[in-house]
Order: sequence, then structure tokens, then C-alpha cells
Amino acid sequence: VSAHKGPLTEDLVAGCAVAVLTDTAQAELIRWDNFCRSRSPAIGFIGADCFGLAGRVFVDFGDSFTCRDKDGEEPRSAILAGITQEAPGTVHTHNDRRHGFQNGDWVTFREVQGMTELNGSEPRQIKVTGPYSFTIEDTTVYSPYLREGIVSQVKVLHTMRFFSYERSCVQPRPEGGPELA
Repeated sequence: VSAHKGPLTEDLVAGCAVAVLTDTAQAELIRWDNFCRSRSPAIGFIGADCFGLAGRVFVDFGDSFTCRDKDGEEPRSAILAGITQEAPGTVHTHNDRRHGFQNGDWVTFREVQGMTELNGSEPRQIKVTGPYSFTIEDTTVYSPYLREGIVSQVKVLHTMRFFSYERSCVQPRPEGGPELA
């Protein structure tokens, strides 16, 4: 990490993995973000300012950024209470604590008695159906669940698409994205 004060040059910025600009005019932010996006691979771009109690941060890591951990949370685990033999199979966790998983999370299973096909298998994506249940693939051909087992969230690579500063000035949220309050 190094800091530079003074005018920027393309050679200076081209040597960066991420460029962080502060106290910079909007026209210059657009120029440098477009420059960073034009490089191969793209240079990460962060524009930030603080105006007393208010501030702003803009982040652009290009059209295809691979994130190793999309939420920064510790992986969650839950104790199993049951798994149905259905299409899709429903996994139930103990009612003493919510599982905390979200739709699209990936999980693995271990120590399951009965439906042993799940133990040590590749991560599978889930669909949450309630605070103590979620569905997985078709389990009708698996052996019946008997008892016990632990399900653990697995962090998988996630590709994110960022938009340019210039586009974000015109349209501050992606199409179909959440409304800004």
C-alpha cells in the first residue's frame, strides 16, 4: 500500500491493483474509473469523500469480479432434525436455533446417520423454506434418514458485476435493484 499526493498519471495508476481517489472532482472520477475499467485485467477503483457527517464511497471492480466471500460472515452450521425422501428433499434443523441460511447458499453434510449419501459429498445449493427448513435435490433414491447430522454452509466463488462511475451517476441503482431510501 502506498499513498500518492499530487497529479495522477496513467503510468502511475496502471501499476496499481486498486486505485483509491479522495477529494477528486466528478469529471476526474469519471476519467480515472473509465481508465481503470479499460485495463486488462481491470484495476479496482474506489472513490471516497467525507463531508462532515455525510460521506460517499463508490466501488468498481469491473464487469466480472470474483468474490471469495460475498457476505463476510462466518460460515453457519446447524444440527439436523430430519430429511424427507421427496423431490425435492426437505431438510429440517432443530428448533432451538434458526439455521440462518439464505436462498442460494451452498452446504455440505456430515455425520448423517441413514441418508449417508449426503455425507462428504460436493456442496449443494439450497432453497430456504423456513427458519428451520430448506430444500435440496431429489432424495427419493437415497436411503432413509435415521438421525443426527450436521449441515454446514460453504463459501463458494461468486462473480459480481460492477457498473462504471459514469453510468452510476446517471442511474444510481442497477436495473431491478433495490430502491434507495
